[in-house]
Amino acid sequence: MRIRKRLQLNVAVSVITSIVICLMLFLALQRITGVSSLTKTAGDLMSGMLDRVALRNDYIRNNSGRAKEQWFAKHEQIGALLTGAAAEFRGADDKKKIAEMIEVQQSIGQIFSAIVANREKGEKGAVPAGLAREVEDRLLNQLNMRVYEVAIQSRDLLESAQKARLSVFRQAAWEIIAILLLLIAAAMLNSRSMEKEIADRVARLRKGAVMIGGGDLTHRIDVKGDDELAELSDAFNAMAAKLGGSYRDLEKEIEERRHSEREIQKRENELRLVMNAVPALISYIDAGFHYRRVNGSYEHWFGLKPQDMEGRHVREVLGEETWAIVRPRLESVLAGETITYEELMPYRAGGSRWIAAMMLPHRDETGSVDGIVAHVTDITDCKRAEEELRESEERLRLFIEHAPAGLAMFDREMRYLAVSRRWRNDYKLGDRQLIGVSHYDVFPEIRDEWKTAHRRGLAGEVMSAEADRFVREDGSVQWVKWEVRPWNDAAGATGGIVIFTEDVTDRKLAEETLQDAHDELVRLLDVRTRDLREKEVLLKEIHHRVKNNLQVISSLVGLQADGSKDETIRGVLRDVTDRVRSMALVHERLYQSANLASIDFAEYSRGLLGYLWRAHGSPAIELKLDLSPVSLPVDTAVPLGLILNELAGNTLKHAFKGCSKGEVTVSLKDGAADGILLSVSDDGVGLPAGLDWRQAKSLGLRLVQMLAGQLGATVEVTSCEGTRFEIKFQV
Repeated sequence: MRIRKRLQLNVAVSVITSIVICLMLFLALQRITGVSSLTKTAGDLMSGMLDRVALRNDYIRNNSGRAKEQWFAKHEQIGALLTGAAAEFRGADDKKKIAEMIEVQQSIGQIFSAIVANREKGEKGAVPAGLAREVEDRLLNQLNMRVYEVAIQSRDLLESAQKARLSVFRQAAWEIIAILLLLIAAAMLNSRSMEKEIADRVARLRKGAVMIGGGDLTHRIDVKGDDELAELSDAFNAMAAKLGGSYRDLEKEIEERRHSEREIQKRENELRLVMNAVPALISYIDAGFHYRRVNGSYEHWFGLKPQDMEGRHVREVLGEETWAIVRPRLESVLAGETITYEELMPYRAGGSRWIAAMMLPHRDETGSVDGIVAHVTDITDCKRAEEELRESEERLRLFIEHAPAGLAMFDREMRYLAVSRRWRNDYKLGDRQLIGVSHYDVFPEIRDEWKTAHRRGLAGEVMSAEADRFVREDGSVQWVKWEVRPWNDAAGATGGIVIFTEDVTDRKLAEETLQDAHDELVRLLDVRTRDLREKEVLLKEIHHRVKNNLQVISSLVGLQADGSKDETIRGVLRDVTDRVRSMALVHERLYQSANLASIDFAEYSRGLLGYLWRAHGSPAIELKLDLSPVSLPVDTAVPLGLILNELAGNTLKHAFKGCSKGEVTVSLKDGAADGILLSVSDDGVGLPAGLDWRQAKSLGLRLVQMLAGQLGATVEVTSCEGTRFEIKFQV
């Protein structure tokens, strides 16, 4: 029973120890839960501030009323969180930070309310737009500095909560480990004292204790029976089960802590991204004029990464010239002043850029100035835009003043807003004051339909007329071309109309005169057309009769040739017949053509050559034609037709004597600038050796020379493997 009593005592100690451990775990969990609530509160503050920055940006960009309401709601939520944090945080430093944050929080609310009020005044026109924008920019700079300050304090508060939580974790872990070690030591001592009596069972207990002490809380000691060791085994197993549950709870807490740390790191990264995303240069400079903290925009301006700039002297970064300008301002800020200014600043990529800077004193816990917070914005594009706007306004003014058409701009009440010089000149208004005066007072004679056009223009329509009769008050008449167009204000609503006019009185009178002249010209043209048609009919009749007479002559000469027994006379008469036939063919083409001034010489050539080949040709002599369409006047077509008749006839008579077959090629080309080219070539026997065709006594070749001279043509003859005549002339 002594062993049982000892085991009972051991079990009692173990139970008490387990209770103590559970109690310690419970207390540790309470402390951890308390610290976790601090971390959650600090995290909620960071999240709320980021959301508030996003809502502020949404309102500034889009002027969203909903964003404004959400901003104030988020602002109240942050204030409630700060009030709760003041009660939760126990440290003196933390309470001081929270008190400062509450003051900054109130300042942020006041600044944002001032921004909203300033914007509403600007929209109502209570203050000039430029002044409203300048006030808003300054308030935004102050708001950014306050937000940056409270963000830094929130981060410090979050770091303080994390440190407190880590300290609680460490203390709880060491306490649990100490109790576990004590329990293991007691079990080992008890096992040694009972080793001889219950060696095997104690060995099992020892083995189980070692395994459980090594961290295997799933191990169970297998000791059967109803004695003290069995009871101890059961108790030991129960304790191991409890420790296993506690260990799992501890692992869960550790995982939650890691998750919280990751969330905190995420929030810090988000804050860093927000600061680096701000296009302005934001920095903290200590009292010795060294950069201690800068955002990512400094890299774009100076080419140095933020970590490379931190610790550098302002003089080293800005250079001696800029340092000489900036130093007095920095000293004034260290003296407690807030400095704002605009000026040109050297840029690392060359040249200079305009900046708007605000420098605020940073104070320590005692209220003494220990550094400078600088906010610098690149306003070069704004300055450039202002200059371009001034130039654009000047160009617009010059355009309106010197527009070639009359131009006037009106508000919805048809009062003049702008008017061009041409408008004044066209309507003889001189230097009369028009701006702000009603259009209907200036022109009381305006008709109702024009007033209707004005109303439709104000409704968004575009109205116009090419020529409208305008009877002035003095009885004079003007013809006006006009167009009415609406113009929209900044909100997209129709703010009034623009009227474009042009005095077309002279043009209208000229058009009426021109129309009268046109009508008279049409009448005369009809008379002339009738005369020409009569003459055309007469001229066709003349060509027809000339053709008939030439055909009669050709027939008489042909009959005379047929009746002659002298072959020489018959040949001469046939040549005459062919020549007369070539002239008759010209007149036949003319009276059959719609154009009595010229004929298509290609078609004429096909008819003439077809007649010659039917009358004098042989099946052994092949005719090839390469004729391009060429239109020639009558006085050119007749001599050229006679030339073609003579050359083709001579070829049929003389070129193929003693040949069984042959080929004749006739070509007609219009080379435009090079003139017209007619060629007749054959592959016959060629010209006799030593013959100068220009000195030939035959009538045909003499006719060719005379007719070529009449046309001003050149004649080229080649005799190599046949004969080729080329006639070239200009029309």
